[in-house]
Formats: sequence, C-alpha cells, structure tokens
Amino acid sequence: MTYDLRRLRFKGLIHRIEHTHTYVLTPEGQRVATSAAAFTPAVRGRFAARGAARKGIRPSAVWWTLE
Repeated sequence: MTYDLRRLRFKGLIHRIEHTHTYVLTPEGQRVATSAAAFTPAVRGRFAARGAARKGIRPSAVWWTLE
C-alpha cells in the first residue's frame, strides 16, 4: 500500500494532508480518475468481444451481457 501511495504522490495525482494519514486527489488526479472511469467500459467491452470471438461466441452476444 505504501509503495502505491508513494508512486501516486510522485506522479502528482494525490497529496497527503499534513499530520494525518489522509490522501486527497489533486486536480490532475481527478482528471485522470474521471477519464479512466469513462474509458474503462469501452475497453472492457472490446476485450470481451475479442475473447468471445476466439472462443467461437458471437461478439454481439457479449455486448448484451456487459450492459
């Protein structure tokens, strides 16, 4: 956990509130988090469709299960 927090802090995505164990997102961290949240369903759907095609399942059938 400490390693991950340190990496996020060095990248400028979070900062620690002094004299506490609390971390807060920076404006850049908020931008990255919202971008990742919006991007994830589209990417997950594409990879699921690709995996389904490899297994012989129609990709259109996968889209219904993701929604």
